[in-house]
Amino acid sequence: LTIARVYKGNGDIENYLEGLMRALDLQKQLLTKLRGELPETIQAARDKAAGICFDLAEHYQKGRKFEKAIELYNEALKNSDTHSKSMLALAKMHLADGNLDACQQQCVLLLKHNPDDEEASIMLAELMFHKENYDNSIYHFQQLLDRNPTHWGALSQLIGLLRRAGRLEDVPKYFTAAETSSAKSVMDPGYHYCKGLFARYSNDPREALKQLNLARKDGKWGTPSLLHMVEIYLNPDNDGVWEEKDNADTPESREALATARSLLSQVRQQDQHSQRFQVLVLLPH
Repeated sequence: LTIARVYKGNGDIENYLEGLMRALDLQKQLLTKLRGELPETIQAARDKAAGICFDLAEHYQKGRKFEKAIELYNEALKNSDTHSKSMLALAKMHLADGNLDACQQQCVLLLKHNPDDEEASIMLAELMFHKENYDNSIYHFQQLLDRNPTHWGALSQLIGLLRRAGRLEDVPKYFTAAETSSAKSVMDPGYHYCKGLFARYSNDPREALKQLNLARKDGKWGTPSLLHMVEIYLNPDNDGVWEEKDNADTPESREALATARSLLSQVRQQDQHSQRFQVLVLLPH
């Protein structure tokens, strides 16, 4: 197995694969010889076999040989039913294939063995959302935030769900928990994005713009912040950014339109292919 890893480090994929196959065969032979030994000794050997199966499965998945990859991930789980990496990989493959029930099953199993697995928690919460099971989705995001109060991705999605459920009053306690867990949280762009999102949904567009502006240059949160800002500037009547206007064609509305176009121009090129951007870019000139 060590030799196989050396081959991988040198970029010799053919010998790496051959080394893994040889290591798996040797491990299977060892397991046959270990019959009757102490359970912990046998399980240690099974765990090693599971790790080899996982490495092989990863290789085949990268080579788009998905059936072989799934077969090996399942073989890993036969050797060690708590092999979390294999469960997570299977969940992702099922999700990519559109098999939501199989994905959910793997996530549930993984969280049963490892309740703190963030990727599985997020995936399960998002699955519940897509199945329109909003209460369960809210529950899983809440559980994740109880463990990691500064998981801004989970908090931003939870804010959207609580808005849908008419429960925005539940949001502030999550900001308090984040601030309590880390003094630096209030400087994080993700924190400002979530604060901006909450302010927007709470019909406080001025505060939303202020918070989103603090996140708009961030690599992760910049684009969604910019798009929310554009939508606020384009929807003054609904969001109340400006006071009463009898005519849509006013100096204020023209300035807002110019600001929206300027903000759109700041969206990174790699983020300009989303449907949301494509809709907003059709601004009147």
